[in-house]
Amino acid sequence: MNKKYRRLMIALSVVVGALFAAGFAGVFYPPLLFDMQLLPLIQRLSADFSFAALGLLFLLLLFTFLFGRFYCAALCPLGLFQELLFSLFARGRKTKPGRPRPYKYFPAAVFFGALAGSTAFLFRLLDPYTLSASAASGAWFSIALLALLAVLVWFKGRYFCTNICPAGALLGLFARRGVNRIRLDENRCVACGACASRCPTGSIDFKNKKVDNETCVRCLRCLDACPRHGLSFGRKKEKSPAAVPVFSPRRRRLLVAGGAIVLFAAAAKAGGLL
Repeated sequence: MNKKYRRLMIALSVVVGALFAAGFAGVFYPPLLFDMQLLPLIQRLSADFSFAALGLLFLLLLFTFLFGRFYCAALCPLGLFQELLFSLFARGRKTKPGRPRPYKYFPAAVFFGALAGSTAFLFRLLDPYTLSASAASGAWFSIALLALLAVLVWFKGRYFCTNICPAGALLGLFARRGVNRIRLDENRCVACGACASRCPTGSIDFKNKKVDNETCVRCLRCLDACPRHGLSFGRKKEKSPAAVPVFSPRRRRLLVAGGAIVLFAAAAKAGGLL
């Protein structure tokens, strides 16, 4: 099942990546994919409210609550770019588990504050879709930012997604207590660190056997990495209740008959019959 999830994720990433490439090149415009970009949706709602934009935003947030930050792994162009870079860079290298950083909310607060003040400059700097589209159009400033991002991926993995991106900060709040999460079985885990070495966000603390589902982008690399299959994706499994003895009339009759024989034997012996 783990391999199935991972294969589906890879297939989805390839298809979405091809659609983004076609759209940015002007060959084909995928309207639903482009319209479902999180921060442009919020900007559209703040500038010109529409129920269509509100519905798409609601679907994105609901999907995130149900399944986690799949948007960051398969629907965000900058996320796909970083996934490709991490796949190229991470071979033979190990990433270290991340640590909770409260200041990751600060860029998001500044970004949404600037958005409320109708300042669009930060959109070019921090919005993944705007940055990707600007770089695809040949803007040197955006290309330079992508080059810096590539360096960051080399040293820190997907640090941008977990500590800088305002979209990631917002989605992380919905994914943190979501329905389907990456779960680590403490009974199977031997703290070997294989899963953590494959995680691009440093979301797995294998020493304490914990997974930070707020920063996890659901790339699902860790599912195949564990040699003991100690990681899974899905809902929390309910503990099976203790087995309740099944009532058996036949067994009760045998017990009653046995008890009666014992009592009769005891009475007979006491009366001198035996």
